[in-house]
Amino acid sequence: MPIGEWKEDRESTQHDAWRAKVLLALRAAGPSLSPAVLDLPIPQSGCCFAFGPNQSALSADAVLQLWAKDPHSTGACPVCGGIAVATAMGGLLSSGGYKGLCLSCARPLFCWIGGLGAVCLHVRPLFEGTPWFLNGARFGGAFESDGAALAEALGQPKAPEGPWRMGRSSKLGRRA
Repeated sequence: MPIGEWKEDRESTQHDAWRAKVLLALRAAGPSLSPAVLDLPIPQSGCCFAFGPNQSALSADAVLQLWAKDPHSTGACPVCGGIAVATAMGGLLSSGGYKGLCLSCARPLFCWIGGLGAVCLHVRPLFEGTPWFLNGARFGGAFESDGAALAEALGQPKAPEGPWRMGRSSKLGRRA
């Protein structure tokens, strides 16, 4: 079954706007960042997979590689036409794909791939032979990060206080 187009996921929040600014700064700086910064996790709370030998949350380097290797991980925002980028991936038995964000309007987006197994089969080859190979999954859960260290390294402000995605606090820590 073909991979879907980017679709609107839900209303945007102040945290989505902040995450878009951090990811836009990351995209602009790209792989020229130091290895220490590239190892930092991006701000997201929806990635079912762990990466690398330490089962880390999705890192700046891993997401830059994803955007470069998989044309489905980026696209046009269906709301404003801006740049849509994947910020997480995962799913349940019959539905899953890329969770993303528009870098212009900060709208949360979704790109359907298939169930969790299909997402894994799609994403695993993209990271083989890299430090960010798939090394674990949480069915119905996430390896998440608040992205505070990355935001600071990129010269971005701290995340706004208040509710985080899926009703969680903005004070999420890195889970590994």
